[in-house]
Amino acid sequence: MLLDALKAEQFRLWRDRGAVIFGFAVPGVGVLLLGLIATLFMKLVAKVPIPGHVNLGSDLVGALSGTGSPITQIFFLIGAAAIFGTDYRWETWRLQTPRNSRLNLMLAKFAAYGAATALALVGMGIGGVLSGLARAVIEAEPMDAINFAAFAPAFLRAFAAGWLELMVAGSVAALLAVLTRTNVAAIIVTLLLAFTQAIIMGIARPDPVNPPWDALLTFPGLSAQVLRGGPVGIGGVTAHGAEQATVFLLLWLAVFAGLTIFLFQRQELTRE
Repeated sequence: MLLDALKAEQFRLWRDRGAVIFGFAVPGVGVLLLGLIATLFMKLVAKVPIPGHVNLGSDLVGALSGTGSPITQIFFLIGAAAIFGTDYRWETWRLQTPRNSRLNLMLAKFAAYGAATALALVGMGIGGVLSGLARAVIEAEPMDAINFAAFAPAFLRAFAAGWLELMVAGSVAALLAVLTRTNVAAIIVTLLLAFTQAIIMGIARPDPVNPPWDALLTFPGLSAQVLRGGPVGIGGVTAHGAEQATVFLLLWLAVFAGLTIFLFQRQELTRE
């Protein structure tokens, strides 16, 4: 029965072209376009060459680090709201619950969001690589080949950090979609929480290299940053506490996903 729910959610998401495009395709396209615009601006307007060789590995990892931005998260929240809130909007829960258990239905939604997020991250990485290639052509800069042996750990950390960070944001949106029964609240409130976290982190300024465990637990964004290896431009220093950061991100995901399932299983759906 869970497999049936998974197939149904995959089919429904693919048919929702708005969610696929604006929720999961735009981030990758945006990385490519922003890279092209920055390169063209520096060459044609500022007339200042971007220093350094083009490093495709750094471009790929740098593209994945953009998941910490609330602006980037907006698009994933659109996709999450479409997955978790559309049944309330179109009143289709009453058609599905007699055919499958509520647990399976919600687990399938989380699986669909997780798979779409992973594919979107791949798209962001491809966008970063393509923007690096474009810069090499436009600037006529030498290009460093990807050293896979040295690059793989950084890529895996960046991918895991981005995926877990977006899964936490999606689980918050899922909880709000179930709680409020509306897509708009799921997007806006989750986005406000993301901006609030960024503001508080800016005020508190926890150590990005040796962060205390309570800061990692309080700020999922900081945990993702530490798992990623530290903020961009930290001088090659790798942040400590990646294991703790991973545990705390998984804890946030389990808490919000568990609350979502708990609430949904006890929700009155007769009016849906």
